[in-house]
Amino acid sequence: MVFDYVVTLRNTNRRTIDLINLLLVLIGIVFIAYRIIVFGILGSFIPYSPVLLLLLLTAGYVITRIRKKKFLTPALGLYIFGWLIILCTTITIYEKIFGILLIALYYFEETAKSNLEIGFSKNYIQFNNLLSKRYNWSQFSNIILKDNILTLDFKNNRIYQRETIDEESDCDEDEFNAFCREQLNIANNRQ
Repeated sequence: MVFDYVVTLRNTNRRTIDLINLLLVLIGIVFIAYRIIVFGILGSFIPYSPVLLLLLLTAGYVITRIRKKKFLTPALGLYIFGWLIILCTTITIYEKIFGILLIALYYFEETAKSNLEIGFSKNYIQFNNLLSKRYNWSQFSNIILKDNILTLDFKNNRIYQRETIDEESDCDEDEFNAFCREQLNIANNRQ
């Protein structure tokens, strides 16, 4: 669907996501150290050392060359420790599920850290992030963009207000506000 207007909102959760990822990496380190010290299972990691080294080098190449991002990130730690846990030969199914969860979190991290986009069309408003959510115009009482602050006033007395990213846009605030006012009037006249 092509939207008449797309507003990009600043993501304020990046630091929180990095801290959670770092905490999970520390849990992974403690888990592997515990397995090695208590159970003496250093030998179960050794057969997979070349595979782990290859995974690490491949991930490093992809991240630094193709995606132009830093090599060492907490998310990459999730990926590495997830594979370490999965490839350990003497591990329970629950521990393997934990490893799979760490790898899944690595893939969700980029989407969760991206800026939120809200698309405004004549039929509906769609929030595009990890999970897309669609709203009808009739669910809003007012929508205003002023001084790079987008305010969405829902009819159920809920207000959503976030700072937008100041990008070179094709329209100004007055044009966007006029479009929203027109769509809200059309939606309210239908009811």
